[in-house]
Amino acid sequence: MTLQTLPTPGTRTPGTRTRRTRFHRHALLAASVAVTGGVLLPGSALAATESPPPAGAVTADHWVAVTDAPSGIKVELPGKPKVQKFTKAKDGMDGRIYMAGNDDQVTGFAVFDLHGAKDLKDNLRAFLDGYNQYSRSPRDKLTSTAVKETDVNGRRTLDARLSARNGTVGSTRFIDDGSHYVQLLSISSKQRAASMAPTYRQLLDTLHMPPPTDTELS
Repeated sequence: MTLQTLPTPGTRTPGTRTRRTRFHRHALLAASVAVTGGVLLPGSALAATESPPPAGAVTADHWVAVTDAPSGIKVELPGKPKVQKFTKAKDGMDGRIYMAGNDDQVTGFAVFDLHGAKDLKDNLRAFLDGYNQYSRSPRDKLTSTAVKETDVNGRRTLDARLSARNGTVGSTRFIDDGSHYVQLLSISSKQRAASMAPTYRQLLDTLHMPPPTDTELS
């Protein structure tokens, strides 16, 4: 399966792109990679009836340590991830998205090299918009609940639960790391819903972030 970058709706030209647009565009890109990387295609794989996981489905015994070299951020993912890279010259920002999974569950994280304060709620909305643009029916559309902003280890953090009427469930975390912007994500179809929470918890528990390089998040 090949990751692909899809156009971002409403993207402005370089001369008119605002700082806010650049900050939340990563969420649209992350959603595009999650949906089009061969996993979690709304209305298709998620609409499947009860069936065994596809061949090669990752189990908890196959967690792989992954390091985002430019930032030094480390995490474990349930399998060798597909990696999508972005550059400032081509995409308006430098960043990397790492996704592991299959048609029934995807888990991953994204790191974008962006300085300054970020609107975490705005980026959650952008992520949902990016995911839902591929929905084939209202039942496939993700919504967020239990949205909460906190401070985790000195970093502004936003957590949210995700769900759709077709049985899709998930969780995501956005982190403002000063010079980096991070998203962690796990989404499962109805038939793998029971494994989503422990998978996401292990993702969070294995996250290691070096001290922020920016002293002011403004």
